[in-house]
Amino acid sequence: MYGVNLKTGFILKGTVTHYSSYHDLQNPVKRSLYIEDTLYTRSDSKIVMCDLINSLEQMNEIDFQ
Repeated sequence: MYGVNLKTGFILKGTVTHYSSYHDLQNPVKRSLYIEDTLYTRSDSKIVMCDLINSLEQMNEIDFQ
């Protein structure tokens, strides 16, 4: 996730990945959205929820498989 500033440009705020094993490499993040202070990312295998206030700390996940 990046922040944007007219003076400093793009600033990396943090990363979110769904990779925990070789199998997950075939399921990259396809969609993301945020609601209030939570970032939701979706791949074919899961949804991951991260806290936008605390450096994208993972809060929860839901596995589809």
